[in-house]
Parts: sequence; structure tokens; C-alpha cells
Amino acid sequence: MNGVLDALRGFQFAQAAAYRRASEALGVSEGDFNALRGLVGSSDENGLAMKDLAHEIGVSPAVLTGIVDRLEERGWIRRQLNRTDRRSIVVVPTIAEESDVLHVLHALDEPVRKVANSLPADAAVMVKQLAAAMVAELRDFDPLEVVPPHS
Repeated sequence: MNGVLDALRGFQFAQAAAYRRASEALGVSEGDFNALRGLVGSSDENGLAMKDLAHEIGVSPAVLTGIVDRLEERGWIRRQLNRTDRRSIVVVPTIAEESDVLHVLHALDEPVRKVANSLPADAAVMVKQLAAAMVAELRDFDPLEVVPPHS
């Protein structure tokens, strides 16, 4: 495996620890923090549909409803009707540019961005391919498919 799996695991653990510290600093759960990251990192300025955000962060719609309720209470997001499909709700970040929340989210990405920007172009292509393949493999992982139910 030439150390790739170990390197990926090391990155995952370091990233998870950094996210945990960031969520603690902001006083939110890791699930709330992940939803906030998903929204702020989204390229869609019209927000994300609830079902898309739930899929993005790997939680059920019921769990996401509680997360969205808590983030909305803090004034960090709002629900609104989807402009293209008025039957559905989208979630939109409402965090002020100068807020501690955005500062933490952007600062958290900076070390990874610095390393990624230092890669030679051919290495960057390989990393993108590896990351895309990993996402595709893990996106719909269901542990119930590999672990038999207990009787």
C-alpha cells in the first residue's frame, strides 16, 4: 500500500481533532459544526436544500432538523423557500463577515490550503483523483451491508 493508507488516516485524525477543537471553541457540537462548514463551504449562494445538506454531512433529515434549529437560534443560518422549487426549503448561512465563526472556519482551512497550493501541478492532479475516488467509495457506505444484524 506504500504508506498511502497510513498517510490518509493520519490526515483524517489530524483533521477530525482540529474540527473538534474548532467546534468546542465555538460552543457547538461537531454535527452542528459540520453543517455550518457544509453551508459556508458551499458554492451555491442560494443555500442548500435540507436533503442535500443532510447527505453532504452524512446525517438523517430528522437529525439535520435539530441541527438547523440550533444554528438558526444562534442567528448563523436561516431557512427559506427554495427559489427554483417552492415546495422545498433551503438553508442559507447568515454569518457576518467579521464574525468569530467565519474567522475560525477560514483559519481552519488555511493550513490545508497552504499545503495544497505548494504541490506541483502533476501531484495536485493525482491528489484530486485520489480524493474524488475516496469520496465516491465512502459517500454511500452502509455498515449494515457488511455487518450482519445481531439476533
